[in-house]
Formats: sequence, C-alpha cells, structure tokens
Amino acid sequence: MANRALYLAALSLALASPAIAQKFELSLQAQGGQRVKMIDGLAAIESFGETAVVRMMPIEEKTKKRGRFQILVMNAGSKPFNVGPENVTISLDGAEFVPAVTYEQLAKEEKKRQTWAAVGAALGAIGNSMNAANAGYSSGTATTFGNVGGTSFNSFTTYSGYNAGQAQAAQQLASLQNQQLFDSLAAQNAAGIAQLKDNMRTTTIDPGEMSGGMIVYDVPKETRKGAKKAGEPIEVIFRITTGSEIHDVHALLEGA
Repeated sequence: MANRALYLAALSLALASPAIAQKFELSLQAQGGQRVKMIDGLAAIESFGETAVVRMMPIEEKTKKRGRFQILVMNAGSKPFNVGPENVTISLDGAEFVPAVTYEQLAKEEKKRQTWAAVGAALGAIGNSMNAANAGYSSGTATTFGNVGGTSFNSFTTYSGYNAGQAQAAQQLASLQNQQLFDSLAAQNAAGIAQLKDNMRTTTIDPGEMSGGMIVYDVPKETRKGAKKAGEPIEVIFRITTGSEIHDVHALLEGA
C-alpha cells in the first residue's frame, strides 16, 4: 500500500508539472526591396512590391510549438485581391513550404478546449458540492476500558452526530468555490475568443486599402529538437502571396 501511495503521489506530481518546452525568439532579416521599421520597440519588416506592400511584425511572446506574427497588407495596385492565412506559407530549415494554420482549425481547437474545460469545471463543482453535503456529519466508535472484580473489560460504543453550523459553513464555502470556478472558466473562454478574433481571415483588399491580422504557424517537434541539440537558430522563410506577387520574409528562430 505504501508503494502504491508513493506511486500515485509521484504520478500526480508528474501530471501537474508540464514539461519545459524549448523557447525561441523570432528575428526578422531584411532582404533586397525591404526595410526594417521599429514599431513599439519591435523590429518589423516592410516588403515593397509593384502592387502590394507587406508589413510583417513579430510579437513579444516566445515561440514554442507554435509561433505567431502580425501582417498588414496594402493594395498598391489597380486591382483587388484576397489575402488570408491560405496566402501564407512557411519554410523551416530549408524544408518545403507548408501552409499557415487556418482560422477554421484554430476555431475548432478553441471549441474543443472550451468543451474539456467545461467538463473539468463541472467535475470540480460536483466534488465541492459532495464534500459540502457530507460536512457536519460525524460518527465513530468509542472504547471504554474498565475493571470489575479484578477482571478487565473493554466496552465499545458507536456514536453519530450532526453539526448544522459546520454543514452550513461547508455549503457556503462550496458555493463560493464553485462560483469562482465558473467565473474563471468564463474569463478563460472570453480570452480565448478574443485571441481567436485577432487572427487573420480571408479578406478582399481593394486598391488603396489595407487589411491584416495574426498568422499562426507550427514548428515541428523534429525541427525544435534538432535546433536545441545543435544549438543553432532555425532558418525561416515566410512567403506571403498578394495577388500575382510573392513577398518572402527571411527570419531566424533563435533559442531564448
């Protein structure tokens, strides 16, 4: 039993302590026809074409399994064109270009996260309520030792009781804990939806107008492990297609 308890304690600790993931910082590298522009302390890249201007700007958060950056596209031509996540592809360490993560995929993942979070909150609330329902009740066995005529004896008596004040206090505490649990869940869901809305969606940009948003991309596990082992940065090319134009922005993912 002792070994089992020790195993369960170790397992709980392992589950409660997430593995430390390798972190990277995104550093943009200007090429021909591009310039660096500082915006709120961050170095953005502006790429100038004949029919479009693309501004790409990293964000302050570190890159782990996924990276994010902002783009702003201006139509400098005479014809409208569409721009969305489907117009952004990424090449890591010379590998083939792969698409950015779509808005639909991000929305699906957020819905799944909210579903499991709701299940966890409900189970937590049920546990709090069950504990409160059992509060106030007490029972046990009392042992009385005696001696009559030189003969020792033990007397066993069972008892039970109910403390209404203790029960009420436990129920009030459970109610408060459940309210805090669901308030936290609502706040997390609101934050998830707000972040989702920041992501770029397909938009038609008319001449002289601009549009942009957040782009999300995956960094494969093999790429992250290889960079960590070698201690070298990951070379990245972000390719943004605007109508018939292609804008390549070079960058480095450097260990943070």
